[in-house]
Amino acid sequence: MVCGFSLYQILAFFLIYSCLGWCLEVIYAAVSTGQLVNRGFLNGPVCPIYGFGMIIVLFTLSPLADNLLLLYLGGVILPSVLELVGGWALYKLYHTRWWDYSDFPFNIGGYICLEFSLIWGLAIVMVVKVFQKYVENHVSHTPATWEWVVIAILYAVYLADFIVTVAVIRGLNKKLTRLDKVSSDLRIVSDKLSDTLATTTIDTAQKVGERKVQAALAKAELLETTAAQKEKTVEMLRMKKAELQAQFDELSSSITNHTVFGQGRLLKAFPEMKHRDYFELIQELKKKLK
Repeated sequence: MVCGFSLYQILAFFLIYSCLGWCLEVIYAAVSTGQLVNRGFLNGPVCPIYGFGMIIVLFTLSPLADNLLLLYLGGVILPSVLELVGGWALYKLYHTRWWDYSDFPFNIGGYICLEFSLIWGLAIVMVVKVFQKYVENHVSHTPATWEWVVIAILYAVYLADFIVTVAVIRGLNKKLTRLDKVSSDLRIVSDKLSDTLATTTIDTAQKVGERKVQAALAKAELLETTAAQKEKTVEMLRMKKAELQAQFDELSSSITNHTVFGQGRLLKAFPEMKHRDYFELIQELKKKLK
């Protein structure tokens, strides 16, 4: 027994509240955006942060159930601290901000804000005073063998989902690194192509005035090349640009095409996602998803 709860109850509470938290996230997204999206960090219908949060709340705030003010204040503080620590830890691990309250007043680093913290307080009061009683009525018994088997299977699936999601996130970071390199090369090639076309344009201006052209070439410190050489250079640069663009499109599609399971799903699940190193790329991928 831990704080009056058996191991079976604790395991069941975690699964129940993880699933209910996921339901709340999906409903909130549907109401605010008009879209039905899997808002969970994992692929399955669970949000681990809700499971952990409610276990901590039940362990620490259950003794305060008869004092509404203290229960509410605890409901404001504990979930907010968990959200703050969780958001910070995910950012440090994956360099990605999965949610962002920066546009809300009285926020701390964009990880938490006063408005949602106050809502957390009300939600915790409702759960502890009302909903938790119904949950306990269904798990406050000596579990049968088959119930332990079900719990074990569910946690095995939960763990597998977590491992797969971590692999997906690592894969996303690798692809973003490759996309950034291709995008940088594409800009370089495009600039060289523009410069080459510009020098060709200057050469054709000799019909207007030879001295003006020579002055322009001297000022720009451009090398004199024949028209055939320039045409060949332009063609090579165009081919390289097309090749890089194809690579960029292929990499982008490998991310955005997987919207049910995979990296595209994470982008849809967290519309406020921001990456420390690849902010513009993330925004471009989100536009492609829409």
